[in-house]
Amino acid sequence: MIAVVLPFRNAAATLPAAIRSVLAQSLPPASIVLINNGSTDGSTQIAESFAGQHPHIRLLHEPRPGVAHAMNTALLSVSHPWVARMDADDEWYPNKLEQQWDYLRLHSQARVLATQVRHLPHMPAAQGLAAYVQWSNSLVTPGQIDASIFVESPLVNPSVVFSLSLIHKYGPYLSGQVPEDYEMFLRWHHHGVALHKLPQVLMDWHDYPGRLTRTHPDYSVQAFNQVKCQYLAQYLARHNPFHPGVWIWGAGRRTRQRAQILASHGVHILGYIDIAHRSIPAYPCIHYSQLAQHLGQGIYIVSFVANRGAGHRIGEYLLAQGYVPQSQFVMAS
Repeated sequence: MIAVVLPFRNAAATLPAAIRSVLAQSLPPASIVLINNGSTDGSTQIAESFAGQHPHIRLLHEPRPGVAHAMNTALLSVSHPWVARMDADDEWYPNKLEQQWDYLRLHSQARVLATQVRHLPHMPAAQGLAAYVQWSNSLVTPGQIDASIFVESPLVNPSVVFSLSLIHKYGPYLSGQVPEDYEMFLRWHHHGVALHKLPQVLMDWHDYPGRLTRTHPDYSVQAFNQVKCQYLAQYLARHNPFHPGVWIWGAGRRTRQRAQILASHGVHILGYIDIAHRSIPAYPCIHYSQLAQHLGQGIYIVSFVANRGAGHRIGEYLLAQGYVPQSQFVMAS
């Protein structure tokens, strides 16, 4: 029932362990598609060896560089109804697919299911990704994931199993300067697809210095902000009763830059909210302590403060002041 898709490029050092972790599943996948994306380091020979030993492993080749191209080529060859995404430098625990399949059988409405992951750094300065994993692992219900979808990608991609019907219905991965996995999750969320997660750590997510999320422009902060604001603008059009006007929580330079991206998608920035008394050219800026007196006066708030831990505190403050998530504010950093 489940096909595993594993794109790789120059992953000779890690590919064998990744494939072995798939082969060791207590619930064996129906097929494994290895998709070579222009490797030059011996990865192809490793994949050929595994394919020669295991009839349910197929090796495909996609010369166009990029994970999106590789995934789309692989998905065209998949005939099974469920797809498990895997990376060439990660490892699944033996019961991962079995646990996910049990959940999917019990929750027939679920079409996307991730798991919690363990972060394994292979470099001294990896605190940023460690903090991200801690945050992602804290989101385990569809409601928590929905409320945090515009903060960052709430699902770790190689932990995800999804229904192939979503690709047929909502389209393939996008290529270009866009984080293809986050864009896909945002697209599914836009169409009302609930994102589920098992509250169990079922894979090791290795953090190497050369991982694409650190080195490739498709996964830059700017690329994430662009795709986030694109879908956030559509979300606001549906949920903001005062659309297109919003107030932005955060008045620092980076926050204002994000706000201008959002404005380029038709959202009208009415003003800023900050913890300090600021003067911003062309916009009013109010102190956050004034929010209580503005409740019910046509304010919709987008929180764009990205400092670690600040978003959680802002959300808690807004709730304490009587603001309602979705209909009166949204967390976006």
